[in-house]
Amino acid sequence: MKKAVTAILSLFIMLVIALPCFADEGPGVILTADKTSVKAGETVKFTVSISDSINTKSGSIELSFPESFELVSAGWTLTGTTMANYDKSKNKGVFSFDSATFIGDEESGFVIFEFTLKAETVASTAKSVTASAQFKNGSIVVGESSATASVKIICATHSYGDFTRTKEPTCTEKGTETRTCSVCGHVDKKDIAALGHKFGDWSVTKEATETETGIREHTCSVCGKTETSEIPKLTPASSEPEPQSSEPEPQSSELVPQSSEPEPQSSEEPTSSDTTSSEPAPLPVNNDGLVTVLAIIAAVSLIYAIAVTVLLIVKMKK
Repeated sequence: MKKAVTAILSLFIMLVIALPCFADEGPGVILTADKTSVKAGETVKFTVSISDSINTKSGSIELSFPESFELVSAGWTLTGTTMANYDKSKNKGVFSFDSATFIGDEESGFVIFEFTLKAETVASTAKSVTASAQFKNGSIVVGESSATASVKIICATHSYGDFTRTKEPTCTEKGTETRTCSVCGHVDKKDIAALGHKFGDWSVTKEATETETGIREHTCSVCGKTETSEIPKLTPASSEPEPQSSEPEPQSSELVPQSSEPEPQSSEEPTSSDTTSSEPAPLPVNNDGLVTVLAIIAAVSLIYAIAVTVLLIVKMKK
């Protein structure tokens, strides 16, 4: 019996210890700003909302922000409260209801608080603003959470240095140059146009035929990209035979004249006197050159006669 009581007490203690682990932590706080960066002298509005509705009797909120900002205004968006105020000197505010009331319904969009800050001094880094909320029913905390938003305070007029190349342009992609304000650290960026490809001459890698297309290519001298292009098929040669002329080739109408008469043949046998004769035999001629031949024979005979006469005169003198 004593052991059973001890076991029950141990189980009860374990449940008491474990209950807080399963307790509802309540809705989360969401903090949003209407700007991510402002110039010195400008304002930025913050909205505090909760992620779900909650049944609460009272609550409080506390804001935390750096000296770079000044609080301009702050207030609850809740209605029907018996008390709702915010102490700007302490950056804290509270609200309360007569009895526990659900807040953050669909109609109000779960927004419970709004405040506005003015940027006072330029900062080279973003500044964090935090809102922490707590919800209670009497002395029991039914939910608490906090959220942070960052805002950059930049110069009204920047003091930039020279542009620095941060990304080189390629044939197809833009490059980038940036410069930074020496006061607030704001970065100004500009794009550099893509270079575009620089292709060389076309080179044929496959000759075209009558049945297949060919291929040619050229390469960019900057990035090495290669483009190919198709070469059309060759036009086939005509299979029809060339036309032949039906007319016969012209023949020369002029023929070499032939003598119709046979050359005279001597019926006498040559004698020894004819063989030893000093006169040369007549040359064969045709009818057209008969006169010329006779003239040649006469000239030869005359020369021969003169030669014989000279020889006789010489002999006689001897």
